[in-house]
Amino acid sequence: MRRFIVPIDETDENNPDYYEVEAVYLNGYNVGDRLLEDVMFEITLSVDGRFQASVTPDCAEYFSNLNQEKWLREIEAYCADRDLFSTDPHDGGPDAVCWDDALPNDAQTFNCPLTPRIAPRPQSTL
Repeated sequence: MRRFIVPIDETDENNPDYYEVEAVYLNGYNVGDRLLEDVMFEITLSVDGRFQASVTPDCAEYFSNLNQEKWLREIEAYCADRDLFSTDPHDGGPDAVCWDDALPNDAQTFNCPLTPRIAPRPQSTL
């Protein structure tokens, strides 16, 4: 199972090293150069572990003038080889990595010598 994890700053041997997040963000510049510069995409994982991209609401008007289907496919393909993502839709915040429980540590895009201790995804309070 793939999941997005974020390092926890204050850890010790009795606590998790990472926590899960449901969505991460990617600046389109990585895929579309100047055409997609500062166009932010929200990346989630489908039930079967595939990357799913959608443009953030504040970039939707500009993105609607482009070939949306093509660029969303390209963003999703790019995510498969990416190791770091942003946790902030404005390209800030702590970095998140994609971890796949089905792969050994040395086969992860994010190379981690030890299996991370991951806290459960925080429950929504809504």
